Amino acid sequence: MQALLTSIRELSRRPNFYTRGSEKGVRGDQPLPIICLQGTPVGNEFMDALNARLDEPDERQIPHVLVDVETAQESAKARWASGVHDFPLIPLLDELSAGISGKKIRGHRSLTQFNRYRLANWLTGQQLEPSEEKRGRAKIVQLLRAWVNRDPVVDPETTHDVVQAVPVGNVGVRAAIVACRFALSRWLSERVPGLRQERRWLMRQPFMVPQHSAGFLGFAERLTAGYRSSENDDQVRKLLVHAFLEDLRHKYRRPWFRGFPNRKGSRHTAYFVLLLQNVSEENGGWEFLTLLNAVRNETGEPDPLLVVASSDDQARLSAAFQATGPYAAANIESALARWRETLPTQRQLLAENARYLPIVLPAKTTAPADVHQLAPGDQNPVGRLR
Repeated sequence: MQALLTSIRELSRRPNFYTRGSEKGVRGDQPLPIICLQGTPVGNEFMDALNARLDEPDERQIPHVLVDVETAQESAKARWASGVHDFPLIPLLDELSAGISGKKIRGHRSLTQFNRYRLANWLTGQQLEPSEEKRGRAKIVQLLRAWVNRDPVVDPETTHDVVQAVPVGNVGVRAAIVACRFALSRWLSERVPGLRQERRWLMRQPFMVPQHSAGFLGFAERLTAGYRSSENDDQVRKLLVHAFLEDLRHKYRRPWFRGFPNRKGSRHTAYFVLLLQNVSEENGGWEFLTLLNAVRNETGEPDPLLVVASSDDQARLSAAFQATGPYAAANIESALARWRETLPTQRQLLAENARYLPIVLPAKTTAPADVHQLAPGDQNPVGRLR
């Protein structure tokens, strides 16, 4: 177990920008596995020990959070109970964003505000029904301005009064003023100041095909209840996970200034470690891990989230074992080497288990007989892709 603890701690260390990884000499951030631990309650005991280990004083503070997936849905439901919106589509993701937001990194007030995720998640809970009115966009503008605490949208019916207030003068000048004021009022009625970053990212991300929408307002409408009934539910959920990861990336990003990485992003020297206990099909734990695997495969973007999950769901664990493993906890280093070797092929195939690194925790006395006891020189482990 000590080897597994040490390896997870080392995986959480973020390489500096000038360090080349083992994969094709890529500099900087590297892909991180989803470590799936088989064995309960041994897995929960290990999670508690790992959480305590990560709490130890260190020159590089490792941000982390321990979440019991069994209670995550109730916590999310209680948090949303006072609102007028629907229950979140992915309760566990909502719980994670709330838990991570309060974490600090080397003196920062919080890790991230999750602006992209929270906007998308909030929109999916809004009861906005399709409208055939000419100015149906006023409703989504009203919602978005409420989100950024702006003044309510100007009533579209007042446009006529604004146009009428034109000074008497040359007919051509009056017509030009009327046209300009009308165009300006229409333009201002559909502006939502304060959402520039969120708007740019949502319209460029790959899920739900935002280019098929009539601008940002049209895409925002598609996320709301009523409009969302005609959307692919799997795509909506992937968008939420991708927004969650993008907010983490934004906090960890190393911006450049005249050829040198900016100190603001470079000071983040440890990835965020997410510890999930009691993952099962019923409580939504495997749904989150499945979506995380799919989003990482389809986008190909590295993110600063190291996931360690414990589960006793044999059916889903067996599916995760098909690509690599299961491996013994004592041989975690060899298992990581095998995972990195098979990852390029698996992610290009969009394999459902490409990102999983399955580990079987030993019992208190004896280790399971079906675990692959890999030696560093083993060239053909059982369960490895051929």
